[in-house]
Amino acid sequence: MNSLNLKSTPVYVTLTIGFTLIFAVFSIIFLKDFDYVISAQRLLALSAMSALPILPVGLYFGLKRRVEFTTLLFILTASCVMLAIRMACLDFVSPDYRDFLQSWTGQMRAASGVQALTQDIGDYNMPYLYVLTIIAKMPLHTLYPIKFFSIYFDFILAYYVMQISSLFFKSFTKQLAVFFAVLMLPTVIVNSAFWAQCDVVYAALAVASVYYGLTKRSALCMIMMALAFSFKLQTIFVLPFLIVLLMAGRINWKHLLYFPATFIATLLPAIAVGKPVLDTVSIYFEQTGQYPRLTLNAPSLYASIYQHFLGFSFKLFDKTAVCIAGTAVFIVLYYCWLKRKSLDTSALLLIAFLFALMVPFLLPRMHERYFYMADILSIGAFFVCRKRIFVPFVMVYVSFRACSAFIFADRGVNFHWLVIMLVVLLTVTISDILKIVSKNEKEAVQVEKQHESQSAGTAVKL
Repeated sequence: MNSLNLKSTPVYVTLTIGFTLIFAVFSIIFLKDFDYVISAQRLLALSAMSALPILPVGLYFGLKRRVEFTTLLFILTASCVMLAIRMACLDFVSPDYRDFLQSWTGQMRAASGVQALTQDIGDYNMPYLYVLTIIAKMPLHTLYPIKFFSIYFDFILAYYVMQISSLFFKSFTKQLAVFFAVLMLPTVIVNSAFWAQCDVVYAALAVASVYYGLTKRSALCMIMMALAFSFKLQTIFVLPFLIVLLMAGRINWKHLLYFPATFIATLLPAIAVGKPVLDTVSIYFEQTGQYPRLTLNAPSLYASIYQHFLGFSFKLFDKTAVCIAGTAVFIVLYYCWLKRKSLDTSALLLIAFLFALMVPFLLPRMHERYFYMADILSIGAFFVCRKRIFVPFVMVYVSFRACSAFIFADRGVNFHWLVIMLVVLLTVTISDILKIVSKNEKEAVQVEKQHESQSAGTAVKL
């Protein structure tokens, strides 16, 4: 009888709401001495924002997954710990917030109504500008809401990585370990809660697209990737993966139009309030012309070139580097076309990671945080092969060290070694893809021979 009661819906809901309220109270106590909390009303609003992720986590695992009572208790407790770690970072003001986000939201707050969307404010695409406009209109200091928005997506990202892991791990314990492992990644924590960046938003949507693509839900796959692209141009690192999914038969070609339709839909609110159409579609073209440097603290192929040959012609090599990256992508796509019948879920996941790592490694003008997507998808290498546990550790280490050169002003970062580490990861990943595809081809030949022998035996009996 007790077991039945502990698994009942009212108990799960009550437990989840209870944890949410407890964490909200904790937030009130914790946030009251923060720099940008002034009034009681602001403190209550921030406490509610900080406790918000607990509700969907508890309701999902409690009602949808129907976990045991003690397991749900652990999940809620661990989620509170993950949120508490992030709250400890909220007061830090990063250079990006101080120099850009604070100014942009200040201009948006000064504009009347939604007219801020019609002005030339910020260099993000429209969906994130919608978010910043809403935050700017809140009676709060914008630092905390900006960080909270990204923190919410930390949990969405962890959810979809866990969903991908379910394709490889039947054990719920292992899937749950993946969920919290993502939330504990230093690059994930620093990017959202410390840095006030939004890389997690496009990454979460892109990872969701990868998951839906692997499970042959092509409409959702295209919509999610389009939403990711609408938030950040860096989605192009994994965009070629859609072509691979199409080759492998995981995407229905009829659903390709969902991508442009979704992207255009994200621009319509800005157009409706008066922003020129050309301005909404030209943002990414303007971004590609920014930061005329081979690398901006990114451990890319050109890190050594930039450090040792500062007089090297950037204008000349910029286009050459783009051609190198484009050629590499074409080679991978051509290989995938030739081996399209042998691309199983394991090979496809590794190919997604390969693109996320290879493209920013070969492109110029890359920032240190542009390997964020590779950090997340590197976990897939462990899903595919348990011997590759070192891959996510090395990938996250390289990415975090590169980010620390900027966010922590760490001048002791040796980019030469970081580049070498990424070359090793690229080599290992390519090798694993080749092995998996070769194994699948051999198995396909054996199955075909068995069918032929069975058909011949049937013919003899007749």
